[in-house]
Amino acid sequence: RRMLAGTLQEAEFFGKEAALNDLFRKVLPAEKGVARSAVLSGPRGIGKTELLQQLFGHLFWKQDRVVPFYYTVNPALLSAAAFSKSYLTQYLCQRLAFEKKEQSLLYLDGISIDGLSSLAEEHEALWVREILDAFDQSAGDPHDALLVALNAPRQSVLTTGRPVAVLIDEFHRLKDLAANGAPDPRLVSLFEAPMSFKKTPHLVAGNSPEVQEMPVSAGLERILVQPLGAEDASSKVLSLLRAQGSEGNMPPLLLRHLGGNPFYLSCVVTAACAKQSPEDKDFWNAYIREIMQGMLSLSWLAVLKSFFPDLGLRRIALAIAHKIYHTAEPLSCQRIAKSFSLTEGQAREAAHALYLAGFIRGEFGVFRAVEDRVLRDIID
Repeated sequence: RRMLAGTLQEAEFFGKEAALNDLFRKVLPAEKGVARSAVLSGPRGIGKTELLQQLFGHLFWKQDRVVPFYYTVNPALLSAAAFSKSYLTQYLCQRLAFEKKEQSLLYLDGISIDGLSSLAEEHEALWVREILDAFDQSAGDPHDALLVALNAPRQSVLTTGRPVAVLIDEFHRLKDLAANGAPDPRLVSLFEAPMSFKKTPHLVAGNSPEVQEMPVSAGLERILVQPLGAEDASSKVLSLLRAQGSEGNMPPLLLRHLGGNPFYLSCVVTAACAKQSPEDKDFWNAYIREIMQGMLSLSWLAVLKSFFPDLGLRRIALAIAHKIYHTAEPLSCQRIAKSFSLTEGQAREAAHALYLAGFIRGEFGVFRAVEDRVLRDIID
């Protein structure tokens, strides 16, 4: 669980304090049974993960009314059996850690069910043993085991009276939850009951277009994570430079160009500091290197590859994105199909995948560019 250990120090957490406080206030009503689940929405790199991590830290250390549970969906653990065990053991470890603020319990990766049973005995937590017994009895049926795991926070609330804030990152990966070796989109619907329980509000984040298309999140409140403002972006740059043992100022025009995206800022500052002479930084050249062959370019290329594994389709998709970015009005699937000699079905499939990947926006059957100058430069 290194993500929790790697959470930014509060002094380096710029521009998101108001959003963090809003989330903090959002989950505290769980104590009275009136909290609602929600989806954190926003483009890649905008800071959704960081917000969830900071919220976990606030809830863990700064209050004792609502138990926090933070979980990142691992693409290697998407069989129902593997996911259920991981989800359940991490929840129970974090739940026991919260009781006496035992930070060491947050990092018990891969603890066995027997190990958890012993831990429950040490903490005299009979309710943990009851949940583990139920999980053991359901082990032969992946569906039943998943039900036990997902309902463990609710069950602990009913037994102990302590409400739980469930924070799940990379939630979109759960669309590939599998039973008997094949992805089963119905499995993620088992989150509906835990999400609707007012004493276990769920805050989920991930790739926003994919999360929003998952039926389980359709009825949830949407919380838009905003980019950094100019002042906070400048403070972020200064902090990143200090962390590299350097100093300086990013040109205001480039600062605006990066759009307040913390990931973009970090990539450009790191590239600028990588030169031999730390006092002679050229931020614009660093940016050009980044969009040509640096981490910025590679990160978007990885996204494109994941949605278009076939090289030929990837080239067509990139050409479609380029045309959308350089056409004054939104494009329909009919126009895309005609421009690239595709069937309308092929054009619709490619445009929808580009939308899910975050390369374009889709509204009312037409597609347009997202407001991201950096992505436009990378596409060009």
